Amino acid sequence: MLKLREQFEVELLSARTSDPRLSEFISKGYQLDEGMVLQIDTTVYVGADAMHQLALISTHSGVLNRVQRFVFSRKWLSNLLYPWLRRGRRLLLALRGTPLIKNSRAAS
Repeated sequence: MLKLREQFEVELLSARTSDPRLSEFISKGYQLDEGMVLQIDTTVYVGADAMHQLALISTHSGVLNRVQRFVFSRKWLSNLLYPWLRRGRRLLLALRGTPLIKNSRAAS
C-alpha cells in the first residue's frame, strides 16, 4: 500500500463504515461481501479483476510484492485463486465471529 501511494493517489475504504461512496457501490449492485472493489478513475474492477489490476500497478520491491505481482498479473491465475482467497476471508471472519457486511446485497 505504501509503495502504491508513492505512485498513485490511493484511498482505502472499509466496507464496514457508513461512507456514502459505499452506498453508491451497493446501489450499483456491487456485493461487498463477495469481493473487493477497486475504482481507478471512473472504471470499477471487482474481485479477481481488482486483484489483477492491483498486481499490474504494484511495484517489484520486496519479496511479497514480487510474488503477488507474479501470481495476480496473470488473469487466468487471478480468476483461479481469487475464489479461494474469498473463502479464506469468510472462514477467518467466521472464526473471529465477525458478521458479514450488512446491506451488501441490497441492490442485487
